[in-house]
Amino acid sequence: MVVRRIFHHPAFPYFFCASLPAVVFLLAHSLIFQKNSLDPYVYTSYIQDYSDLLARYGRTYYSTRIAHIFPAKFFHLFLGSDPGYLAYRYLQLLASSVATWGICRTFYSKSVAALCCVAMAFHPWFLVNVLTDHYAGSATVYLLVALYFLIAKPCRNALDYALAGAFFALAINCNFFLSFVCGAYFPALAVLVRERRKLIWGYFQILAGFLLCYGVLLETLRRGTPQSSTFASSTMEMTSWLLGGGGQNWFLSLRDIFFVHGDISFPAQWDPKLGIHVT
Repeated sequence: MVVRRIFHHPAFPYFFCASLPAVVFLLAHSLIFQKNSLDPYVYTSYIQDYSDLLARYGRTYYSTRIAHIFPAKFFHLFLGSDPGYLAYRYLQLLASSVATWGICRTFYSKSVAALCCVAMAFHPWFLVNVLTDHYAGSATVYLLVALYFLIAKPCRNALDYALAGAFFALAINCNFFLSFVCGAYFPALAVLVRERRKLIWGYFQILAGFLLCYGVLLETLRRGTPQSSTFASSTMEMTSWLLGGGGQNWFLSLRDIFFVHGDISFPAQWDPKLGIHVT
């Protein structure tokens, strides 16, 4: 009876979502998963001293992901290295819990929402992405929050649509290929908003939020490297290289994922025992 009363209390969702990241911190056997990886340490360096690396190497493909680097750097500057790392991860887990709760409650009961939040918070692949300095965690959380503003029941007004577009921009800044994932969300809005006029205006508002936020990101990059006229060229060059076959370096078959490595974080030519690339 007491549990039922607590569960149905109006403040339960707030307490539940706020406490879930703390439970993850207490139960996780590690709060940072970067062993046998290379890229996360690149972003660790940018988080620790972005301006120094920018002065040394100029604008690189890695340095353009400021939607991930700058928020982590903010916590690092004000709280220190370890406390800042934990505070940013707590915020990410909190945001993903709130977004998951809001999305699930739009269509299902409290019980389903609570179960989905727990499943999301303790999902191994999700935690491997969030509990690291790699950008994948930030991108995942941005997408979840964007989806919340796009389809959650309390939302769906002009400001919410604009915020959805802004978070899509933040996610795409982390990984350009997420633009295809973001585009897949648009049919969901067409299912929820049946009136054509409202739907079209909703798409325009999402686009406006996206362009405004991405414009701010690009202007920030341009100001950081004023000597470069095409400030997004490094990202487009890397995208072109990946589409041209460079992505094969990170390909793993389902057999390799589940029966050989048991972990999706190892590239195809990466030896987890040696910690080096095998050529």
